[in-house]
Amino acid sequence: MDGKVNGAVETCFGSFHRYAQYMNFSHPLIKARFNPKACAWAYGMNFFDLDAWRREKCTEEYHYWQNL
Repeated sequence: MDGKVNGAVETCFGSFHRYAQYMNFSHPLIKARFNPKACAWAYGMNFFDLDAWRREKCTEEYHYWQNL
């Protein structure tokens, strides 16, 4: 995975499974940091490099965004 934390299968075609369908782009933080046209993923099929997860402090980042 070349140091990446997460691997998943993209499921983009047309407007299906784009971030715009899942995220609130009227929120200024979301609008500033995410591309509404970016592909989402097959959320039922992911794999993780747990060493990279810990190195990148993903749990802390997840909690930060969850608390917002």
